[in-house]
Amino acid sequence: MTLFSGAIVSSTGGTSDENLAYTMLSGVGYYNENMTQSATQFFVVVHAQTGSGSFLLDINFGPGDTIGTAIDISNGETKNVTLDVTADIVFFKFNANPTDTYHFDLKNVGGMTTQSTNNFDLFLINGQVGSDDYEKILYYAAGEGIDKSFAYHCPIGQYYLVIVSNKGSGDCELTISTNQSPTIEITSHENDDYVSSTTEITWLATDPENDSLSIDLEISEDQSTWTPILEGTLLESYLWNTTTNDDGTYYLKVTVTDGGDTYWDQVRIIVDNTIPEIVLESPTAGSNVTVGQVITIEITDDNEIVTTYYSWNDGANETELSTVPDTTGLITLDVYVCDVAGNWAHEQFSWTIVEETSTPTTSTNFFTDITSKWWFWVAIGAVGLVVLVIVVVVIVRSRKKPIT
Repeated sequence: MTLFSGAIVSSTGGTSDENLAYTMLSGVGYYNENMTQSATQFFVVVHAQTGSGSFLLDINFGPGDTIGTAIDISNGETKNVTLDVTADIVFFKFNANPTDTYHFDLKNVGGMTTQSTNNFDLFLINGQVGSDDYEKILYYAAGEGIDKSFAYHCPIGQYYLVIVSNKGSGDCELTISTNQSPTIEITSHENDDYVSSTTEITWLATDPENDSLSIDLEISEDQSTWTPILEGTLLESYLWNTTTNDDGTYYLKVTVTDGGDTYWDQVRIIVDNTIPEIVLESPTAGSNVTVGQVITIEITDDNEIVTTYYSWNDGANETELSTVPDTTGLITLDVYVCDVAGNWAHEQFSWTIVEETSTPTTSTNFFTDITSKWWFWVAIGAVGLVVLVIVVVVIVRSRKKPIT
């Protein structure tokens, strides 16, 4: 049974006839360029005769090749098969209709043992065997044991899943079904969260069929142009150093694929690495102040202030600014401010407390003061006149003789 044919289709630095010698080695015998071989395992040997460079080797089904009896399988079906010996080959034939993403699930059902090296190779191949066009190898996977599942988006057409046993034998089954899309969700942040410095972006990706997943992380300022941060990762988090970005609004998007379907989630985040501003308005730092004097400080930030602390002379933090405390000498005030993005600002101011100076009072002689008033003498005159009238009346009445 003929399986593969091969050809060097391009080379750099000269033609294949000039500087490359090509053979296919399988057991006893050598196979020249574009010749076929019937063994199930082979080696491609390329000799650089002169110079150096790069080349492309294309290994395909050739026109007229046969693949033996294929096992027909449809969407929603499960088919069992036995691999009898090492280097055995099984072909499943699948007609994709309609165009969709299909899930291929290959499982061990008996006798398959996991080896320390690859047990089985899988090839998903499309096209019509024996046509003028070489078949295209669309998917290749190898692993320990035969258990393998993957998804692939198949346009309408005919496909072959080729299983090559490298070690061991046993029973396995293949199930083809319409693929179930993976999902992903950003778990660390919500829309319009503020971030600063280094922040951890986390996500949760799941697949209902436990397919191998690949994740991309991108960033954008306008949701039109996206810049990759991570590509094809299996990680579940990323430490983002936001100081490499200007302050402003950004969009983070994570995309997951199982090889066939994709799903994405995104979040809008506000980067703010600018600390709040603390300004002393009065009294001037370094000046003299008195106990109980009011201190005026202005605090500003482009975004919301969430925490403010005041501390006199390294004492307890207070959320309200009190007046100058009752003490003497040098005094300091520490002001701590944090905005909604977690940016802390700190300023320290100092003054010298002095005793308040009392204004002296002048003692005034009451008599001297009142006698200097004009109305005082008018009042004295009026009182004197009243007294005089009373005296006259008393004298007159005392001189009257009694009537006998």
